[in-house]
Amino acid sequence: GGRGVTYCGIDPGKTGAVAFLSGNELTTVPLPYDGNRLDPLGLLAILREHKPDYVIVEEQQYSPVNGRSNATTFLNYGQIMAVCLIYGASTEFVPAAKWTISNKGADKKAPRLIKAKALWPSNDFKKSDDGHVDAALLARYGQLRERQ
Repeated sequence: GGRGVTYCGIDPGKTGAVAFLSGNELTTVPLPYDGNRLDPLGLLAILREHKPDYVIVEEQQYSPVNGRSNATTFLNYGQIMAVCLIYGASTEFVPAAKWTISNKGADKKAPRLIKAKALWPSNDFKKSDDGHVDAALLARYGQLRERQ
C-alpha cells in the first residue's frame, strides 16, 4: 500500500508512553491505565489501531535501588511483552544504554528532551513528558537501525 514502515517505541515506566514513527511523522500516546494498573487490552487496541511493523521496548534490568517504581515498571514490562507477542509484529527489547547511545547525546533526560524537540519541532514536548520523549527515541532507534 501507500503506507511507509511504522516503528513503535514503548517506554514501560509508570509515566510511560507509546510512540509511532512513520518517516518523520510522530504520534505519541500515554500508556493506557485502568486505575493504577496498566491496561493490557487497551495497549493491544492502540497497537492494532496504529499497526506498527516493528516494536521496540525498553528492556528492564532489575535494580534493588528503585524499589517500588521498579516493581510497577517490571509488572508493566511483563504485560507489554505478552501484548507484543499477541499483537505479532517483530519486537525487540533494547536496554536503555543501547538506544540512548544511538540517539547521540541522549543518555541523560534533559538532552533527550532537547533532541526530541529538534527532531520533531511540531510535537510540543514538555519536561514532564519524559515517557513520550523516550518512547519516541525508542521508535527512532528502530528506524535508524533498519536503515543501516
